[in-house]
Amino acid sequence: MANSLASYSPANAYPRLLQIGDSLLDATGFFIRLGDGTATPLKITTAGIAVTGTISASGGITAGGNSTVTGTLSISGAATVGGALTVTGTLTASGAAAVGGALTVTGAATIGSLAAPIILSSSENFSGAGAVSATTAITLHTTTGSSQAITLADGTSGQIKTIIHAVDGGSAILTPATKTGYTTITFLAAGDSVTLIFITTRGWVILGSRGVTIA
Repeated sequence: MANSLASYSPANAYPRLLQIGDSLLDATGFFIRLGDGTATPLKITTAGIAVTGTISASGGITAGGNSTVTGTLSISGAATVGGALTVTGTLTASGAAAVGGALTVTGAATIGSLAAPIILSSSENFSGAGAVSATTAITLHTTTGSSQAITLADGTSGQIKTIIHAVDGGSAILTPATKTGYTTITFLAAGDSVTLIFITTRGWVILGSRGVTIA
């Protein structure tokens, strides 16, 4: 029988077995080991499963919670993660990537093609004056008066933020906490929008805009 251990002596068979651990499962967890004690890259905790090496999937990957990969993540299908996805190595997905939380990749990221784009689903609906979210990708702003003052706190280096004047009830003047190349951005009509990127040494820098007044 293929993959049978029947032909091995006990001494030669036990390194080919897997041991799950010699203690109760807890938050620290333990690595799955071979019978001779050699650790595999697979670790199990009460919070989930961790892999310290490369993950390759010939199909899709679906995770309901947060996922962290310290090596390379290579997926030939689609990747769906209900929480945050953190990859400290290279992320390659030939299909679409849907991530419900934050997507952090410290290496190169190659995801799908133009037919399978990255969709920024993190957004807020904001009304009136005050501070727009510095953690969501998109703010849909409803003005309720004239020249309403809105602010934007500092973000994380490389973070991209888009603000759209979604419902016109007046006008708004955006003044980010830290910025370069401008002082204020004024939204006058529905559809006015600006896309910013945060650079640690420069603050919020304008990548593109439509209809707004930049001063």
